Amino acid sequence: MDVPIAQLDSLFDAFLAVQSRINSNLETHAASLGLNASQLVVVRDVLDHPGTTLKDVCRRCGLKKSAASRLVDALTAQNMIVRKVCPTSRRAVALELGPALGDGKFCRVTALTKALPGWSTMTTQDLDALHRGLTAFFRLAEPPRALQG
Repeated sequence: MDVPIAQLDSLFDAFLAVQSRINSNLETHAASLGLNASQLVVVRDVLDHPGTTLKDVCRRCGLKKSAASRLVDALTAQNMIVRKVCPTSRRAVALELGPALGDGKFCRVTALTKALPGWSTMTTQDLDALHRGLTAFFRLAEPPRALQG
């Protein structure tokens, strides 16, 4: 098998550069809201999935439970996240946006456009092509499936 090391190396370098840029943009936006980037990601996730469990936040955001728990504790103390009884499990807690974010200070569109400020220069076709490319790149990172015999 002839592995295209130079091309894979270039893809990985591009990924790291994009990740760094998005993280920097998120940090700047989060700071304007009085949050850190990790807290902003958790708030965004709860905004997108109201009533979610901590376990699901961890899975979607790539966080360890202890880290997510600390983030949620800090956000709860600021009334940005509220814990409620989970309707599907007595052992779980449902997370929702708190009253501190109910004043319009936090908006999904703002968070997205701050993380990806160059979007306005792209056409729908450009965005579609980018999505297809990212989907293909995502498949490169999938763990190999076990051989069935």
